[in-house]
Amino acid sequence: MKIEVGSVINELRIKQNLTREELAKDICEPNALSDYERSITSPTIDELALFADKLKVDLPYFFTTKNEPIYNYIETIKLLINKYKL
Repeated sequence: MKIEVGSVINELRIKQNLTREELAKDICEPNALSDYERSITSPTIDELALFADKLKVDLPYFFTTKNEPIYNYIETIKLLINKYKL
């Protein structure tokens, strides 16, 4: 199973009402964060640890979230929305 931590970062950032600029501050450039969230590139483990601190989660959270039912539900809803978008 491929783990896409970028989507987890994105979900947590949105839930906490943070802009990309706010979350990226002192970690990386906002454009780099955007690439991480879209799974174009991946953050380093050091960056991921800093994101975990700012997002108030433990580092392993990024690797276990996809197994939780709520995450799968959210992903299913996103897929349905994209499928029926005009």
